[in-house]
Amino acid sequence: MPPRIETGFSSFRPANFRSSSWRRRFPAADTPAEHEELVRAIFPGSSVQWIGDCNQNIYGGSGKPWTPGEDCLDLGGSKRFGHKTAAFASRLTMVRPQVISGEEGRDALHSIFFFDRDTVGNVIPAYCAALAATDQFHGDAEIWAVAARHKIPEEARKAWPNSIGDYWPEYAHPKPYGERAGTLLGVLLEARHRTAATGSPQEALSAFGSALFRFLQALGWKPHDAARSQSALWQALEAASPGSRLRMRTLLKSTLTTGLPIDADGWRRFAGPVADLAKDLTGARPDMGGFLAFEGHAAAHGGTDQNVHIWEEGGARLKVRLGTIHSVKGQTHDATLVLETNEGQKMDVAGAVTTAFLGGERPKGKQVTKALMNIFVGATRPRRALCLATRREAVDADLEKAILAAGWSVHDLTVG
Repeated sequence: MPPRIETGFSSFRPANFRSSSWRRRFPAADTPAEHEELVRAIFPGSSVQWIGDCNQNIYGGSGKPWTPGEDCLDLGGSKRFGHKTAAFASRLTMVRPQVISGEEGRDALHSIFFFDRDTVGNVIPAYCAALAATDQFHGDAEIWAVAARHKIPEEARKAWPNSIGDYWPEYAHPKPYGERAGTLLGVLLEARHRTAATGSPQEALSAFGSALFRFLQALGWKPHDAARSQSALWQALEAASPGSRLRMRTLLKSTLTTGLPIDADGWRRFAGPVADLAKDLTGARPDMGGFLAFEGHAAAHGGTDQNVHIWEEGGARLKVRLGTIHSVKGQTHDATLVLETNEGQKMDVAGAVTTAFLGGERPKGKQVTKALMNIFVGATRPRRALCLATRREAVDADLEKAILAAGWSVHDLTVG
């Protein structure tokens, strides 16, 4: 540890970097109450500002979640989704009840799909057909199907449906972001997709920097910064070749935001400067194979997408990405389907539907609260279309009537 850190002193740049890292890692929404108490104990009498949604505390562990005080500023309006999604989500604010308001013109589709064991495989195709029928969702739309769990081995299952794999058997536990192709091109293509999905290149820049950091370390580069962070990488590049940081980030941003396909010549123009920077740091220019290799098939087909269902019918074509609710937290989609799974022998979507449409007091209990908070996070991802899937047996006549009265459509896949 550097002497300044040991004595409690640090210059602005490393201190600012570390504080930025902590902010990203520990947002208020996922902060346990104990952490808040600790901060207030360390800084008594200080003004501490907390910004976050305690109702989205799905990463906060088993402890009591952080909860804002009575005098907090309630930011209950969402610019992401419409009134129907807002009304549904409001009933699932489990930690701190809240009335959320939505935007006009965002309610393109709100549907619930009923299924049984014989029709569970039809849920995702039916979801796609319903989206296509609105004529508002096309091949470039950001469409997702999410659930609380990945694919669960048969011997570990306790209830049904248990995971995404029950709906889509091809589902595989995804590899970490940035490691899906084992090449820089694969990282870049995935980064392109994330930039298009979020509207910002920041997440992609971070992923690209991490991949480049690992690549240079494999070549023998050893950062001097004790944190061994991306910050050390960009600082080292700048020291070795003044202006290189700006050139690299400008090149990356321009490549991320263009919709043009990447051909072999384009890849050489991109990867060449990366190889030059590697030479500046390590003293040897790497060849254009291995991690820097061009994969024509990957570039032509948009990268190394995992867990993507392609639906085609009557000239329409939609691409549905599948993943866990935890994996999409913070994202914005055009359409999201939340698939039912069991959470401690409780069915999450069935519980959410009952709570949202029948009213009454919110259910209590640690397991139920956890399940409904998960559904809250999944249900607040889409801009225009929110769909749910639950077992036919979980919805009786009164509940179905309430769903229809709220303006949602019902698709019973067990009939006909």
